[in-house]
Amino acid sequence: MKKSSKIKLIALFLCIVMILPMNFACGEKPADKTAADNGATEAETEPLATDPPTTAAPTEPPTTTEPPPTEPPKPPFVADANLPYWAQIYSELEYYGFKNGVKALAGETEQELMKKMAIGNGKREELDVSGDASVPFNAAYKIWTTKDMTNFWDASYGMNLLKELPVNEGDIIAGVIWLKGRRAGETENYAADDPVTYHLAVKTPTDWSTESNMNPGGDIILDDTIEGWQKVFFTANVMYEEDAIKSQNMIFNIYIGWGIQEFEVGGVIAWVFPLTDENEIAALNLID
Repeated sequence: MKKSSKIKLIALFLCIVMILPMNFACGEKPADKTAADNGATEAETEPLATDPPTTAAPTEPPTTTEPPPTEPPKPPFVADANLPYWAQIYSELEYYGFKNGVKALAGETEQELMKKMAIGNGKREELDVSGDASVPFNAAYKIWTTKDMTNFWDASYGMNLLKELPVNEGDIIAGVIWLKGRRAGETENYAADDPVTYHLAVKTPTDWSTESNMNPGGDIILDDTIEGWQKVFFTANVMYEEDAIKSQNMIFNIYIGWGIQEFEVGGVIAWVFPLTDENEIAALNLID
């Protein structure tokens, strides 16, 4: 090969080497063809800087007002059948919270106590409940009226409290009476199907108009949906100033003067408890 031809080939090679990088640079496509076609610059085609997506602040769960926890109800009282009847009743009063009671009614035995209860404007006869397995007591009487009374309190069955009890104003008398009842005939004022009615009271001679906050109070309809004996707890308060009268002048009565009615009454017993906060609460719990 001639020397001039070699020089031409070298010159051509150098030209090619110099032109190739320019071709690559000029032929580079824009990142966003649409933006390039619209005349946008590279800076304009970059995504705009934005704040990071915001998430709503978590809300506190709604507060619910929970009722305060309550104590579970007490299981029903179950008397110890091995105890004498009066001890069974006193243990039930203790179950409701009573403390430091003193027996309030006269009689060393159930039979003695029930025999001391007196009938006014009515009749009575002793009942034999020895074969009645449905009741824990051992003494009962049948009492009845024979005519209409001018006032319901004109026919009564009851007894005085024991002598010289250590009582003070406000002290609580608590006890029980068991009842059955029925209407035994018609009168001018009462039909044969009128409800059987009675009324409990503790009377004080310094003010016979009071009933010593008796509970249950007022005229009581005997529940005729209950068969057999109905156990009725009662409470009352000593309603006189200290030393104004003696305890034996206070009278516990059941009034029965609503036409011709007859009742079976058994298991009467009561105690006097000192006036304390816990005995007041017990009285409320007993007659709920």
